[in-house]
Amino acid sequence: MKLRGPIGAERQEAEIKYRLLAAIDQAERQGGTVEQSCAVLGLERRRYYRWKGSRSLAEMGMADWVDRPAGPPPGAGAHRLLEREKEQIRQAAQEERHADLHHRKLCHQLGREGRVTVSESSVYRVLKAEGWTGPPRAMRPKRPGLGIAVTRPNQLWSWDVSYLRVSETFMYLIAIIDDYSRKIVGHALGYEPHAEAMKRVWDGALSREGLLDPFGRPTGLTAHSDNGSVMKAKSMRRFFSDLGMAQEFTRPATPTDNARMERWFETIKYEKLYYEDLTDPLRAIRLADEFVVYYNEVRLHQGLGYVTPQEKHLGKDVQILAQRKEALKQARQNRLEWNRHSVAVDLVQAVS
Repeated sequence: MKLRGPIGAERQEAEIKYRLLAAIDQAERQGGTVEQSCAVLGLERRRYYRWKGSRSLAEMGMADWVDRPAGPPPGAGAHRLLEREKEQIRQAAQEERHADLHHRKLCHQLGREGRVTVSESSVYRVLKAEGWTGPPRAMRPKRPGLGIAVTRPNQLWSWDVSYLRVSETFMYLIAIIDDYSRKIVGHALGYEPHAEAMKRVWDGALSREGLLDPFGRPTGLTAHSDNGSVMKAKSMRRFFSDLGMAQEFTRPATPTDNARMERWFETIKYEKLYYEDLTDPLRAIRLADEFVVYYNEVRLHQGLGYVTPQEKHLGKDVQILAQRKEALKQARQNRLEWNRHSVAVDLVQAVS
């Protein structure tokens, strides 16, 4: 068998592959390099390594170089989505309540609703085929934090205050977030960002979470904030000292140390408040309250594996993620059985 010219992109027989690899192997033993040999033979190096793998030539037999049968064309594999699953995805994508969901959140929302269980990439392919995907979303860089290891809820609570323009004045949104579960455990929207308002938010959060012992003190909880004047005020320091709570502060000029809190303020503003006509303070307060409930109990959080902060806070996420994994496995098996049955029926009909 003779070879002439460079090795083209077409498939090669097992014997040709063996001879090429044997020639390169011999050249290496005589002091040559793979790069030099591939250049002489007109063979791409990555193709050589793909054929050879991680084994030596002596460990391989002729059967190792025989081409495997070509797989099915795209969209024709036995594990392909069923048409009814694609239709469910298309219908859900057109529903108003799902209008703001990207393909990942839409995927997990469909699973929660019991409509269809598929992978995120499958949802994306269906939407892309319909021309319903937007430009790629820029990935946020991972923000370095303080490096505090948070392993359970109610271990580290971050808090901050942000302003919001309402009518002709400003209101201030105070919020406390659990760093482990991302749950908003306390919040208030008012006109004054003073210490007394912040104490009331903290008192309410500690009471609702049931963290106070018989002496009125929480156990094992740390308050984390930036270096704002109110956060470091004597009255707030005394407040936390009386509760027996430790305080942690961000490093100077390092807002990423309080990234989860800052990100939540951005979320509530850009997903809700900035889209509303905030001329009535009472309406602004109601909208903030409603969003906190939605954020905690309904909105799927990407950083938590697409469970809600409340589910993470209560420890339900472990069971939910395990059930999701099992549901995906079962759905794939159902597709395999259905598609293989369909192929068998088509063959019988073609023969008859």
